Amino acid sequence: MAGGCCHTYIEKGYEFDVGIHYIGNLNTQTPSKTLLDQLTNGQLQWAPLDDEFDTAVFGDKRYSVLGGGRKRWIENIKKQFPDNIDDVDRLCDAVIRCKKSNFYMAVVKFLPVWLSQLLVQTGLFSLISDIFKWNDRTVLDVVSSETKNKDLQAYFMYCFGDYGTAPDKAGFPMQATLLGHFWNGGAYPVGGGSEIAFHMIPVIEEAGGRVLVRAEVSELLMDELRSTVIGVKVKKASGAMVDVRAPMVISNAGIYNTMQRLVPRPVAETSRLVAGDQTARTLCPASPCLSGINAPLEKIRGEGDSRISARNWWVFTSNDLTKCCDDYMSLSVEEALDSDVPLLFISFPSTKDPEWEKRYPGKTTMAIVSLANYDWFKQWENERCKKRGADYEGVKNTIGDRMVAQATRLFPQIKDHIDYVSCGSPLSNNFYLAAPRGEMYGLDHSQQRFSAENQILLRPDTDVPANHNPRPNTKGRLSHSQTRRQLYDLQSFDERLSREGSRPTEPYGLMTAYPRRMLWDGSLTLRECGLVPQWCRGDDKAEQHVNWMMWWEERKVKTWSVPDGPGHSERGRHGCSVRGVLSAGVILGRNCLNDVDELHKRLEKAK
Repeated sequence: MAGGCCHTYIEKGYEFDVGIHYIGNLNTQTPSKTLLDQLTNGQLQWAPLDDEFDTAVFGDKRYSVLGGGRKRWIENIKKQFPDNIDDVDRLCDAVIRCKKSNFYMAVVKFLPVWLSQLLVQTGLFSLISDIFKWNDRTVLDVVSSETKNKDLQAYFMYCFGDYGTAPDKAGFPMQATLLGHFWNGGAYPVGGGSEIAFHMIPVIEEAGGRVLVRAEVSELLMDELRSTVIGVKVKKASGAMVDVRAPMVISNAGIYNTMQRLVPRPVAETSRLVAGDQTARTLCPASPCLSGINAPLEKIRGEGDSRISARNWWVFTSNDLTKCCDDYMSLSVEEALDSDVPLLFISFPSTKDPEWEKRYPGKTTMAIVSLANYDWFKQWENERCKKRGADYEGVKNTIGDRMVAQATRLFPQIKDHIDYVSCGSPLSNNFYLAAPRGEMYGLDHSQQRFSAENQILLRPDTDVPANHNPRPNTKGRLSHSQTRRQLYDLQSFDERLSREGSRPTEPYGLMTAYPRRMLWDGSLTLRECGLVPQWCRGDDKAEQHVNWMMWWEERKVKTWSVPDGPGHSERGRHGCSVRGVLSAGVILGRNCLNDVDELHKRLEKAK
């Protein structure tokens, strides 16, 4: 599908929007709005939600969340908590100060990895920003330390479902960013979420691109050395496989799917991101429920607390948000079927779209999203979608029906007008979104993810090399531009040299063809690691030369030159000073090992 969670579908005469509920910073000409205007040629329009864009419900108490700017947001909180003015001031001050520091979390991604690590490890970064000190504290920790009022605590945490990690596990910067994101209210795309893809596709095609649907990417294509990504393998609707080659591949499938499913496993294991994708878990999988209401909005709008309008409801069974959610997630499936769902996000998408009545007069839609335990559905994970049997349908629909019943308690006027209900489960997200355990937000938005160490490594440009305008290869040698890429397997390179009939003029020619800095303690030789290439084995001169170079590296020689065989200048064929000698990519199959301990582990494994 084009657009992923931005798509809509029609069922039983109702159009359902599955993923877009509201977005902030789009009611004025902000940088975000300007970027979207550029991506859609200004054709995508946004409709503001109500002034009260969110309503938070904790048990039998309700609180409003207003847009209109930071000042108005704060004033509204103080009106609802008149006995806790000082607490509100401290909490709002914490949100403002933390949000201002968030820019520096991106700075460590812009700088080179080595420089960011140097700034963080030496403590210099803390002199610039305290953002990672904020991240050391959870949302629950910050909020509970500033007020003892449970409702006020819940008010500053209620929307954690927007990023899917519980307040006792998420760092405070995540929540502060989200609260600030909606200071000016929320907005919804006119015409529904599918308008986003609809208006982006012409811009992509005008630039020479193509948008393909029913074209599943099964894996990334690597060159014969498994050293460079050269494209993607696509599965057509007919089942045929097609190789699409490209100088650059951008994956928005998430780190888990990219590194675990698309990148060949031997290559992925050499990446700095392989550890990061092990944390690909969220608070919980999502469980959606979509309902069609056969009545126009004016007939079922309601009054007072039950009034239906262009806003969202966050409904909790208690003001102790973490406890009520944790207790529910720990239930067995049998217990869950008889329990109220502790968190419901309820929205009426049809009320947010000003053009809805033109397309579907006399009808209204309701969307409910909640949490679920993947283990409740795990026994059916290998069954085909829509072919999982009556037991699966029974569990899924029982939970969905309870969600709808809870919604009708808040909006009793819709009870007799619901004529269509479609319930999903974490397995639905697994099938339609390729979410490994049914989550909707990719990597867990936990403190660990936003730690300084992980923020440095989690950046758009991965360490899996791409084929950026390679120069032609001559005489079987790697071109100068190619020497900047990792070589995954020495033996496969040796086989390629033999096949192409070209070998280095000296046994150590390969070594000087890869001038890259590496970390080495001099304690292991290539022979001891079992990594001496075939053409080098048995050649004492070559092995002595390699070990001699390692010996000099151990002596902390910073920059020096290596001859590239007889008849060449001291600076070598490529005219480059060699910092160190052997690439970590040559020895271990990765461009750079920033962690000395990790390098030693891999050396021991190789040995």
